[in-house]
Amino acid sequence: MITRPFMRWTGGALAVLALWFVAVVALTVIAEPTRAVIVFAPDRERMLTAIRSADVALLDGSERLLRVSGSSPGFVARLYASGAWLVLPARPSGCTTPPRATAGRSQVRG
Repeated sequence: MITRPFMRWTGGALAVLALWFVAVVALTVIAEPTRAVIVFAPDRERMLTAIRSADVALLDGSERLLRVSGSSPGFVARLYASGAWLVLPARPSGCTTPPRATAGRSQVRG
């Protein structure tokens, strides 16, 4: 049985998560905190149309998302105007590329 305190806590947690998500999206559009962003769109053609219309360079990606680097101010707003569904900040090195192998290197110093 689900209790009222649990439902209130869950509702509050979801509200905080939603506010955080909206703040990240708004900050990305307004302040452009990084040059590298991840672009989501419903299909690859719409993503390619969006990045062609904005001043960005393609870094890497997959079927549903692309990581791009903006070259001029306002590139995030241009991505949205060109059909991107969601644009989020990304690390410059990205998380879609596997890390380089460190074969032969020891992680232990001594």
